[in-house]
Amino acid sequence: MVTPTQLRHRLERQGDTLVVVNFWATWCRPCIEELPLFDSLAHRYRHAPVRVWLVNVDERSRWERSVKPFIRRRQFSLPVLLLAHGGGSQWMGTLHPAWTGTIPATLFWRASDSVAELVEGEWTAEELERYVQQYVRYR
Repeated sequence: MVTPTQLRHRLERQGDTLVVVNFWATWCRPCIEELPLFDSLAHRYRHAPVRVWLVNVDERSRWERSVKPFIRRRQFSLPVLLLAHGGGSQWMGTLHPAWTGTIPATLFWRASDSVAELVEGEWTAEELERYVQQYVRYR
């Protein structure tokens, strides 16, 4: 469990590593459908300075009855963080000022060169790969 501020601090400590953070919820069908893309991405880049984190944004009241069983069933190989955001939408600006609250949303973050880009919406495998490649080649 992390707060938005704690998550931002974790991101800021990643240095040269590109962190791809996918924000999702158990009630969001497009989010669930694209989760395997992020697992696959993490596997492909396991030897590169790229990390993939899954951050669940369900309300805290759903963690025990919905989120944790979902995570256990899926057996994710990625870190899954539960975001303790306290409801409402004001916390989103802590992570990226342009975030409207749409999920799925993906944050691309590399602290060493001030990469902090948020993309709202769904991905295809090809789109996600192209997006990550632009940051990998950038270095």
